[in-house]
Amino acid sequence: MVALQIRNVPVEVRDALVERATLRRQSLQEYLYELVIEHTRQPLPRDFERLAPLRAGVRPGVDVELVVELIRHGREHRDSDAA
Repeated sequence: MVALQIRNVPVEVRDALVERATLRRQSLQEYLYELVIEHTRQPLPRDFERLAPLRAGVRPGVDVELVVELIRHGREHRDSDAA
């Protein structure tokens, strides 16, 4: 394992992170660790590009970009509610 360090974090951001960690009964270290792990599990734009060949099978009239955006929005909303 490696250690990560983030410099120049504004105090109000640190305080908000501490509050969120406390609400989850975690240390700041535990909370940030989980955030970093979860973030790396989120798909990258290139992951969606690999699915492009499958778009040919999408029914006419389906706005694939809108569907992807709705999924992203739903995940962001879900993740913000969990915090």
